[in-house]
Amino acid sequence: MRVRGRLADRILDFLSTGEKTQVEISRALGLSRSRTSEILSELEIQGKIVRRKISERTIEVRLNRDSNLIVGILPSSEYVYLIEAMEDLGLNYILKIFNNSLEGFKELILGHIDILASPLVSGYIFFLLDERIKPIMGIAMGGGGVIKRSNQGLLGTTPFSKMDRLSRQQSGFQIVYYKGIEELLQAYEQRKVDAISIWEPYLTLYGGEPENIKETCCALFGNLDKDHREKLIRKYSELTASKLAPERGIKIISSKLGLEPDLIEKSLKSYKFDHSISKDDLERQLKALGIGMAKNLGDFLGDRDKDSI
Repeated sequence: MRVRGRLADRILDFLSTGEKTQVEISRALGLSRSRTSEILSELEIQGKIVRRKISERTIEVRLNRDSNLIVGILPSSEYVYLIEAMEDLGLNYILKIFNNSLEGFKELILGHIDILASPLVSGYIFFLLDERIKPIMGIAMGGGGVIKRSNQGLLGTTPFSKMDRLSRQQSGFQIVYYKGIEELLQAYEQRKVDAISIWEPYLTLYGGEPENIKETCCALFGNLDKDHREKLIRKYSELTASKLAPERGIKIISSKLGLEPDLIEKSLKSYKFDHSISKDDLERQLKALGIGMAKNLGDFLGDRDKDSI
């Protein structure tokens, strides 16, 4: 059942870029036609996909966008309360994990996903390219740190993110950029770099200490109507204020990342979960990244620049 769940996730990821035929799905994922048909039947019953026969031997498959939100996230434990909130509200959604924010925002701009959880500073960079990119709410503060085997040398990180910000505060290192967490961890394990800036749950997994920098890491971007936006923010605020463990969120993130639930839960101590976004906070982060003359921050944040929304 677990394997089938992983295969279903791979099929949904493959379909997130557009319609495919069953034959294309089988070939791309290396599955037999019968196994592909079996998994697609389950997804169709769940309302995740729609199938349409376009010829005697060809069946077209697409995501059911009419009844599902396509939600993009990065490989992080930061999104457990977001998932818990969507579960509590009874929203039908499909999760898609992106290696980095560049891939996620590209899919958001193209309309392949509905909402994206990604670093706040990355969102601002993409806002300068497309003014439709605006935050719905903040997600959390903290959640990152640096692990190192020496106090100088090469330090791996990801560009225009909170990890980039942390890296620039480390003296004695030359920064090297990588696409995502797999490349970062591989570079560190193979001793291609002497240190890396990473986020949770990988910081906890590798025994690192979180940096005591309480600034907004990720925010939620995309398109939600006013009613759904207000309900999601209200539910998120309620859940994070309750201090109760987001059990469903932990379970889902654990399954998606292939890590133990106990590790995901332990890593949550590095965060301060907060839906608010501060303009001053964003300005400090941008300045630390060398973007000192930030433009149109008011347009970017709108009414989100306040302690509560």
